[in-house]
Amino acid sequence: MIANRLAATGLVGISATAFVLSFPPHHFALLPWVALVPLFIALRRASSASAAAAVAAIWGLLAAYGITAWLPDAIANYWQQPFLLGLGLFVATSALMGSLQYGLFAAACRSLGRGRWPSPAFVAAAWVAAELGRCRLFGGNPWGLMGYTLAPSTADTSSSWSQLPLQVADLGGVYAVSFVIVACNAAVVDLAVLLMRRQGEAVDARARVVRNLGIAAALVVAAALYGHGRLQTLEAATPPTHSAAIVQGNASLGTTWRPEFYGHNFDLYLKGTAEALAHSPALIVWPENAMSFFAEDEPLYRKSLARLLDGADVEVLAGGPSKSPSENPQYFNSAFVFSNTGDITARYDKERLLPFAEHFPFGAVAYLRRSFGRMREFTPGTRLAPLPTSIGRAGILICNEIMFDEIVVDRVRDGADFLVNLSNDTWIGDELYSLNHLAIGVVRAIETRRFLVRASTSGPSAFVSPTGRVLAVSPLDQRSVLQDGVTTSSEITPFVRFGDLFALLCTAAVLLQLAFRGNRAFLRGQSGSNRGNFSEEA
Repeated sequence: MIANRLAATGLVGISATAFVLSFPPHHFALLPWVALVPLFIALRRASSASAAAAVAAIWGLLAAYGITAWLPDAIANYWQQPFLLGLGLFVATSALMGSLQYGLFAAACRSLGRGRWPSPAFVAAAWVAAELGRCRLFGGNPWGLMGYTLAPSTADTSSSWSQLPLQVADLGGVYAVSFVIVACNAAVVDLAVLLMRRQGEAVDARARVVRNLGIAAALVVAAALYGHGRLQTLEAATPPTHSAAIVQGNASLGTTWRPEFYGHNFDLYLKGTAEALAHSPALIVWPENAMSFFAEDEPLYRKSLARLLDGADVEVLAGGPSKSPSENPQYFNSAFVFSNTGDITARYDKERLLPFAEHFPFGAVAYLRRSFGRMREFTPGTRLAPLPTSIGRAGILICNEIMFDEIVVDRVRDGADFLVNLSNDTWIGDELYSLNHLAIGVVRAIETRRFLVRASTSGPSAFVSPTGRVLAVSPLDQRSVLQDGVTTSSEITPFVRFGDLFALLCTAAVLLQLAFRGNRAFLRGQSGSNRGNFSEEA
């Protein structure tokens, strides 16, 4: 018993480590295709469905910490509390929006398998159902989904082989990519188990292994062929390209708002804009929180910008706070479009606020408010049409909004020609966060086939093509100005049209299969009971 537990622990640790190394900044290209194999072996060896669920839940916590190691420190620093508090909140949220779903996945596979591991298609569908649960339940935690492991986070002048299956995201979202990867892992498990058996015991299993490997290989090849075709089509098209620039200030205002920060760092963005103007861009983008003042109430700040832009055919899209005109104003995390005269021509207010950073969920509890409520409270904005700019209609996504595919889909359905993600990465200050945030944006670009402009306070800022290629990227933790061309599109992909339908179908298929298996078991039990009664009567 002890030896089995030690073996399971080792397998879980190896799998979680391989899973973490599949993501940026490590990004080992082959690991995603086998990272889950040790976990699946441990689940097959589990004595029951509940034991398998416990094993998967532990894996979920380890994997979550590996790809979200920045979170406990960020929470503690933001609230100025001990690290243990940040760690405790991390464990609580990871258990609720990660371990729980992976545990249910394992229980479903173990229950259906009844001593035999289910087919790769079922395992992949169950994994997708778990990821959908992570993204939709308890507020949603879409960080670290398997499909993101294939997304690049550095500049790439030519498409790599891993970008081929990534292109299926425009059919079923990141879930379709996860499905292909997990099916491959499940088939490799069958092969690994076959090789570990004795020769005499392996004869009956060979046909099943060959069949499952064939299913997985067919999925991977089909995804790669589809990706090749889409890349050929998209890269052959040459739509008009608009010149754009990103100004990355690499300036921090700390984790809490203080009055002395009002107007701080504006000069840095003016200097960066002056540098960008030398390349005659049509649009210059500043990141989230670039402005630390209320632009609508500050004509002098806007005049400073107008003097700089005088004579240039350019607009500036910048992030900053705004407030409602009332005695008890509401505050918003906003994005503004400025003309070359310094006038505000459009504004977007962030819809999906970040819990504990932009709004405090437990503000009604006085003690918690005194101890933890140290940030300016924002009010969520309402859904608006994309902002009109000089190069097209911009679908604005502020910081964490790009993690939620349904928000991005809304932008495109509302008419966005391209996407703009304004982000403040300075307060976290960890490349693990920043690079994975960019990788998520890459998948959003593919899902919607929209060009993505990502403007970050501390990097990486980037230009991402509709094929998911990172055309230009800024260095981390440096002031920089990034230049490139932006293409616009009106294409509506199957994913934009149908949303999470693929993931919902996977979930329905798993539930139906479990219900069918349970019904068959019940009928077998009833049949056995009836036979017993008949014999007693005879």
